[in-house]
Amino acid sequence: MSIQINSEAQRTAEVRERHQQQVRQQIILPMVAVLVVLVVLPPLAFLLIFTGRQVGIIASFATIMLLVPAVMLCVLPYVVMVAGVAGAAKLYARLPDWLRTARNVTHGVNMGSHRVSKAVSVPVIAASKRLAWLERLAGQQPPHAR
Repeated sequence: MSIQINSEAQRTAEVRERHQQQVRQQIILPMVAVLVVLVVLPPLAFLLIFTGRQVGIIASFATIMLLVPAVMLCVLPYVVMVAGVAGAAKLYARLPDWLRTARNVTHGVNMGSHRVSKAVSVPVIAASKRLAWLERLAGQQPPHAR
């Protein structure tokens, strides 16, 4: 029985070692090769092949190639928004008159509520300013600040 357990442990160790070797050969080695090809070789070839002026020209071109897609990605949502606003304006022009009337009524209610809120808040703020002035004049602190 002990021999069978020992042979099973050996087999497990051999399988594990084979698996690790396969991982190294099939995963890690190709990744290292790609890393060398993509990261190390291009700058090295770039520096060995081109002169100083050519490096500047190629760097400028590479910068343009990087910036143009970024600018396009930023302009695209802006164009979509402008098209949406233009479409909404055309749709609004074609809507029935009762929707236009509803918008005007809603706008009137909004303006009226704004006027009422100003009319209510101005006297409250004025009274609060006077109370604060009296409090400072009397030199007392409010009860909650002690």
